[in-house]
Amino acid sequence: MDEARPRRAQEEGPERGPPPFSATVGAFTGEVLFGGSADPAALQARFGFSDTSSLVPLADLAVAFGGSMIHNKPIPDVPGSKVSFKAENVSVGTDKVKALHLGASGVPQAKALADQLGLSLDAWVYPAEGTLAAVVGADASKVGLVKAAANSEATIAALPPALAASLRAGEVGFVTHVPLDGLQSPALLKLLDGALASLPGYSSSTARSALNVLAPLSSTTMWISEHQNAGVIHFAVQTIGNTTDEEGKAALAAAASPDPAKAFGDLAAKYPSSPRIAAYQTRAGQGGAGALVGGSAPALLLAAGGMAAFLRPTIDAPTAVAEVPAEEKKVEEKKVEEKKVEEKKTETPKTETPKTETPKTETPKTETPKTETPKTDETPKTETPKTGGLKIDSSKAEPRVPPKRVGRSE
Repeated sequence: MDEARPRRAQEEGPERGPPPFSATVGAFTGEVLFGGSADPAALQARFGFSDTSSLVPLADLAVAFGGSMIHNKPIPDVPGSKVSFKAENVSVGTDKVKALHLGASGVPQAKALADQLGLSLDAWVYPAEGTLAAVVGADASKVGLVKAAANSEATIAALPPALAASLRAGEVGFVTHVPLDGLQSPALLKLLDGALASLPGYSSSTARSALNVLAPLSSTTMWISEHQNAGVIHFAVQTIGNTTDEEGKAALAAAASPDPAKAFGDLAAKYPSSPRIAAYQTRAGQGGAGALVGGSAPALLLAAGGMAAFLRPTIDAPTAVAEVPAEEKKVEEKKVEEKKVEEKKTETPKTETPKTETPKTETPKTETPKTETPKTDETPKTETPKTGGLKIDSSKAEPRVPPKRVGRSE
């Protein structure tokens, strides 16, 4: 029986899993949206499904598996806090859907988050409008007001013209659009001053100067389109204005104005039907905290990362200064110890003994006449003729004189 089960599962194939799971996977369209909502203020992620009926039991299943471990438990290191993890009914238009709710209470920073950004400590997951929605920052009275689809024509009009044309032609498979107008919002500057004023080294004027560098930029966009069965990656950067028409020139002038909030407020009133009206209103501070979160959530992340990198050396500086005396003492002690060790090392005559100067290598072993004495040359057999045991020195021999004859002559 144990061997029959894997055989049966193999015959059925991986696509034939549990019916609810198979229906959910088959209904996923591949559409994914990450963005924000201005009214109400919230962050949301949407996953497209052609049929959301298989997603209805999701909340109850999640609570059954993890509710006992999370519900009514405190947040670590936050005294008096409590986490809520349960299934609740949410009104979306005229429909009521079951949603998984993760919330928190007893957190001191909750009020400041609501006042400055319009967000609450709530997260929801529920099926609605042909999507599986994950909404963060809206409470029970507002979560049903967060919409998946906005005015598509107004959205397309605010995008780069090349992207707008490709969207209408159905050629785009992926879009990342990051509005940067929120970096110039008075609400962001107020948020930075309130959150970072107590940090050493923070200056409101310095923060404004850093953000003003990006004042002419309105958005950056990246998208992927298909051309002749090949993917093409596009990048585009839009400025807040241009030099081709009066509105564009006025927008560039407002970005460089000493009071940009007032200048963009006047610009929004003068051009209420402009495709850039949302950017004008964000820079003018209109719409409250919700406009900042809804239209500039990615910009907030960029600002947070940039300010953290900018302030990090300043924040770390006091700690380093306070520890300098103790470190100097340790360094001096180490230097003294190193000097002692070096003195001991240099005083030892072991390294100074001229071992290489010993005459062992200088002995002319090769000059010994062992190999150089030609034995064949010194043998007296060929050079010294023997005559009765006497050696004849031819150089001392006297010339031969013929003997005189004695006798008579006739």
